Order: sequence, then structure tokens, then C-alpha cells
Amino acid sequence: VRPRLFPIVRRIPHLEVGVTKFSTDFDIAPMSNMQAALGMACLPSLGEINKTRRRNAWNLSRRLREVESINVLGERDWDYGIALRQPVLFDSEAAAENAYRELSELGLGVGGAYPSSLVDIPEAAAFLSERAGVPFNAREVSRRLLTLPTHHFVTPRDLDAIAQVVTKYARGAHRHVATMRRAS
Repeated sequence: VRPRLFPIVRRIPHLEVGVTKFSTDFDIAPMSNMQAALGMACLPSLGEINKTRRRNAWNLSRRLREVESINVLGERDWDYGIALRQPVLFDSEAAAENAYRELSELGLGVGGAYPSSLVDIPEAAAFLSERAGVPFNAREVSRRLLTLPTHHFVTPRDLDAIAQVVTKYARGAHRHVATMRRAS
């Protein structure tokens, strides 16, 4: 989906964009003829699409890795890895929420990692470790994580806007934390 159309797609109820569903009860079946035809139609462009995703992820990563109050996750071997989305972990939930809100208003296709953490999905609980702190850490990470679009419809102008907004809120959160530390 083109980034500027993402807010429209998000409002279509039956698509359930942003809904977390976990189930191990699903049918495994061959693709339909329509799915196979769509896949075959995209196949000749797949190399170029993946190259663009790598380039966009690298571009975002390069711009954001020096910002102190965020972690650019999943930096990979850019010659081989395919970044479906570029995850960024903010130091504060407020900074992530503010960046998410502004990027969404601009129609730039940002996503929260998940509306909830896996530990809060009853069907997934049986598959998770019982280590101490896991639920708290998983919830905290899910509230501070944003995923940024890297697909081939993302333009250089979109990348500039995404990097500016993320940097603005990340640096604002960093200054706020530093000010609070000096005051205590």
C-alpha cells in the first residue's frame, strides 16, 4: 500500500489492520489460481522490489543510528537481507506514541509493532518461556517499538519525513530524560 493511502486502508474494518490474532488452528492448502497468478505476475519484479526495500531500510538505518535515544533494530547484511519493515525501539513510550501519531497523520505508513505483546494473547501463552520478567519486558517493548515502511512505494521524500519525525521525538525524549536526571 502506498504510504499516503495507509490511513484509508487502516479504516476498512474487515481488513483488521492492527489486530493481533494468534492461532495454530488454520488450514494448510495450496494457493488458489488467483493467488498463484498474482505471485507469478510479481515474480519478474521481485529482485528490484527487494533491492528497493534493502536500500530504503539502509537509508533509514543510516539516518537514525546516531540518534541516542532510539535503537535501530535488525540491521543486517544489506546485500542479502530483506527488510519488510524497519523496526525502531524508542527509549520512552511517550516518544514512540508521539512519533506514531504524527507519522500516521502524515500518512506515512508507520506501524506499532503489535497492539499488544504476545504474553497477553492467551493462545500464544503456552508457547512462551516462563522466565522472570518476560511479560513486563514484552509489554514494555511492544509499547516502545515502531516499524517503518521500506517497500517500493516509499519515496525519498517519505524517507526524509519519516527520519525527521522519528529524530524529533527521539531527541525530545532524550532531552526530557536528561533534564529529569539533572533535577533529581
